[in-house]
Amino acid sequence: MKNLLEFESFKQLQEQTLLLGSAANATRFNLSKGSQLSQTGNRKGVPEVNGLDDTSSIPRRTTFEEKLKETFKKARLLKKPSTPTTKEVAKKLNSLMKGWGGNSKVIEILRKVKTLDELSSIILAYKEIYKSGLYRDISNEWNLSWDNLWNSVSRLNPSVSQYVSGTVFA
Repeated sequence: MKNLLEFESFKQLQEQTLLLGSAANATRFNLSKGSQLSQTGNRKGVPEVNGLDDTSSIPRRTTFEEKLKETFKKARLLKKPSTPTTKEVAKKLNSLMKGWGGNSKVIEILRKVKTLDELSSIILAYKEIYKSGLYRDISNEWNLSWDNLWNSVSRLNPSVSQYVSGTVFA
């Protein structure tokens, strides 16, 4: 019985420590990011819901990953038919992602894509050949950076939003 009580008190202590530690880290992180605190300890202009900040309604900057995902989604929805040229590009992209050190060449190939229609055709060709999504395979490459990938295709989707309001693209 004593061991059970000790375990319960240890568990409560651990939960309190985690809660307090995460709150302190969150405050420290927000301050380091330039967040302004009011007299009550909340950021200025952030509504309170049940004593907590409700930041879900505040737009945040879109990440490079989200921008790239939106661009690939837009291209995929165009459903342009694949051509022999786009099938070759799809094969080349796949072979570069399989080996070591070919990731800068992946970005070079993506930079050569001229239109969103061409990207759509490459995405469809990749799906036909490998039964996998090009975006999924690119996102699984750990040594490709999102900013370099986005910079290689950003001209294809200039209307991508700079801010997202609380939700991430599906």
